[in-house]
Amino acid sequence: MTEIEFKEWIRNNWLDAGGLITQKTASMITGLSQSEISRKINKGDLKAWIYPGMKGAFVSFTQSMNLKRERKKAIKGKKHNFQ
Repeated sequence: MTEIEFKEWIRNNWLDAGGLITQKTASMITGLSQSEISRKINKGDLKAWIYPGMKGAFVSFTQSMNLKRERKKAIKGKKHNFQ
């Protein structure tokens, strides 16, 4: 695959995915480990976007941000239950 083909693949999948980011970036955004991100992909909780011949998968920026919000709400809910 060439750099031009990769750029074309990114451009073609960007809008459908709501932005594409690496699993490492998703980990930093969500506060989950990279292993947890991989588990979420395997469970189907996060969709993987795989470029042929490239190691690793991309995930949706939008899905990652939604996951971050859900985790934040869950943590807030647990704090209120202890008070």
